[in-house]
Amino acid sequence: MAGHDPDAEPEWFDRYCPIRNISAQYSPIVLIHGTADTDVPFEESVKMDAKLSQFRVDHRFLRVPGGSHGLSGDDPAVQARVFKEAMDFVKAHTG
Repeated sequence: MAGHDPDAEPEWFDRYCPIRNISAQYSPIVLIHGTADTDVPFEESVKMDAKLSQFRVDHRFLRVPGGSHGLSGDDPAVQARVFKEAMDFVKAHTG
């Protein structure tokens, strides 16, 4: 990325890495992640959930057993349930 090596200069990537920027002032957030995601490892959301909890950030982690990346092609009933849960959280945190 832009000629920078994440191993040699990890701090250069800090501003692009959400988990490195969490603080107690972080906005409420919903994480949705399928356990069968082949694009982004499920463990990344597990780490994000732990960091958000560490800073007591109001959040919801919706784990989708067997869910793919973006829930693309997954059971429409599962998609509807997960998206409803996410929207309920968002609505509870907006004016």
